[in-house]
Order: sequence, then C-alpha cells, then structure tokens
Amino acid sequence: MGTTSRNRLFSARLFDRLTAAIYNESLTSTLRALIEPQPGLRLLDVPCGTGSLFALAHPCDYYGIDVTQERIVHASAALPSGRFLVGNAAALPFQRGAFDRILVSGLFHHVDDATADSIGAELARVLRPGGHIVVLEAIWPRRWYNLAGFLARKLDEGRFVRWTDQYFRLWEARFESTAVHYPRRLSMEYLLVRLRPKTP
Repeated sequence: MGTTSRNRLFSARLFDRLTAAIYNESLTSTLRALIEPQPGLRLLDVPCGTGSLFALAHPCDYYGIDVTQERIVHASAALPSGRFLVGNAAALPFQRGAFDRILVSGLFHHVDDATADSIGAELARVLRPGGHIVVLEAIWPRRWYNLAGFLARKLDEGRFVRWTDQYFRLWEARFESTAVHYPRRLSMEYLLVRLRPKTP
C-alpha cells in the first residue's frame, strides 16, 4: 500500500472515530425516530462521509453522496449494500422527487448563505411530496457560560457556524420545522430539526 493510500485510509478511519465520538446512543436514537425509516423508502445521506450513519437508514434504500472521493471509496468498500457517489450538495445528480427522506448532517456550517440557499433548493427539488428532511447542525452555544463550547466552535474547521435563528432563516422560505431538539455532546451544542416543504 503506497503512502497516499495509507494517508487516505487513515483519514477515513479518523473521520469514523470522530463521528463515533459525536453520535452517541441518545443522539442516534433521536435521529432514527425523526427519520422514521420504513421498507421501500429511499433515503439520501448528504454529506455521507464514510457512511457512518448507514445503519440509521435501515430498512430504507440508502444513497450517500459526499464531495470527498476517499471517503466514498471507503464507504463503498465497507458497505456494499449502499449506493455511494462523489457529488456536490448544491448540484445533486438525482431526478426531481427521488427521495422520501434526506439526512443532512454537519453540512450547512461549512457553507456561506448563498451556497446554503442553493443546497436548500436542491434538497427541496429531490424530496418527494410527503417526505421530510432531518438536519443536524453545529450551533453556537445557547448558554453564555458554556465557554468550552464557544472555544470548540471557534476551533471547528467549518467557517460558518451559526446561531439557531440564523439557521432557521436559511430554511424558512422553503421549509417549516415539525420537530426541534438541542442535543449536547460534551461541551458542544447542536440543532437537530425535522423539516417539511411548505405548502404553496
């Protein structure tokens, strides 16, 4: 195995470990309850990383998309029953109404408002009528005394961590929230929300 291959494998394994540190049993249980997976439903996981949330989709038909090729290669090898491809959330390579469920975890705090709006439009396009989206996002702490949480977010590689109301403003033109949770992991706080398209 060459140096590049080893580095990519290490990167994928490190990503898996970081994900495991965040997604404890309580969070994954809440996520699954919000997703409401059922046989025959198609679920899109974006960004899917290495497919670490694959089990949450069972028994849905799982599709994962991510911009990082080495993560997709790792996911495809580890989870042959899933469908994985490299792609951009702002230009999804799927037909209109292709999915009943969409899981969006840790995406929006990496993009600016204009890109977030393009992503929102794409999510709305590929979501089937009656479907819903589950979003988990990094937020600035809701408690002013959570100094460790503020420091953790300052060190986050995502440059667009937002306050809770800023996220809702990103989505309000197209979606309405039907469930809202604020999970915590160590000192870090998150917004976990289920979105449905607004009716015309």
